Amino acid sequence: MERWASEAEFDVNFICICVNGDYTSLPVAKEFATKYKMQNVVNGYIPKKSDLPSFGQLGCQGLVLMDSQGYFITKRSAPFTQQGEKAWLKVEKMLLELGVYKGNKTAADFEEPPMRFSVGDRIEARVSRSQWLPGKVIAVRVHAMGREMPYKILLESGQMTFAPIDSDQVIRRLAGAEDLEIPSVQHEEMDHEHEDCMQALKKLQKTRSEASLREVYGHLKEHFEHEERLFAESGFGNHGTALSGTKSHCNDHARILSEISSNFGGEITQKFIGDLMLHVVNHTRDYDTKYAGKLN
Repeated sequence: MERWASEAEFDVNFICICVNGDYTSLPVAKEFATKYKMQNVVNGYIPKKSDLPSFGQLGCQGLVLMDSQGYFITKRSAPFTQQGEKAWLKVEKMLLELGVYKGNKTAADFEEPPMRFSVGDRIEARVSRSQWLPGKVIAVRVHAMGREMPYKILLESGQMTFAPIDSDQVIRRLAGAEDLEIPSVQHEEMDHEHEDCMQALKKLQKTRSEASLREVYGHLKEHFEHEERLFAESGFGNHGTALSGTKSHCNDHARILSEISSNFGGEITQKFIGDLMLHVVNHTRDYDTKYAGKLN
């Protein structure tokens, strides 16, 4: 609400009321005012249960909209807990239709955007702070965990998961090997080595030979060792200390090399090569780009 009020695009009074209905109401209202830096929202509280509204819980369960005469437009808008950000978009659309929007957006801007993925699309899902796993979309707009989720996903590991929002923060397209590009990390030597590694991977993709696989291993091992030396020389991420911020980065180096060495003497499939290329590209994007401009 503070964002809505501060942007001043709607000719509306935004009111936030603590409905604890007891002695905690005032301190909670004050805490919210401080925590959410309320400067444009009218912030209040109801100190007695007898004064509480009779039409249910508000806030994330839905907002109350009233006109200038005090008549209800709605006693409960779409609940955020069930519909996520889409609930707020519906509130904005309702305000637009009431004629109180005074910004520069068009009516189309208040329509729900189309889903970015369809059932069957191959994607990557974020399963932890730094880990992405491949999978495919098996359902869209499903109700789970008490709310609507944009996507239900079957991971290649066989596990099911959900994307809570339709954003690259949690779900992104799974690129084919031919689409993969390593991003620049703004360090000339590292960019050059990344390109050498990618060329070795593309050679492996064409030959699918043990010799090419070992060549990839050699390029990556040499690159990882050089990169970790630069971490130590630059003091990047407190490398090598008890509080090292590069531990997970270096652990991923080891995982990549282990993936390769465990396939020595085995069948070199296109799936194995594609997964390896994807791991290397994602490693560069998720880890290496963090040291841009910070290494000597």
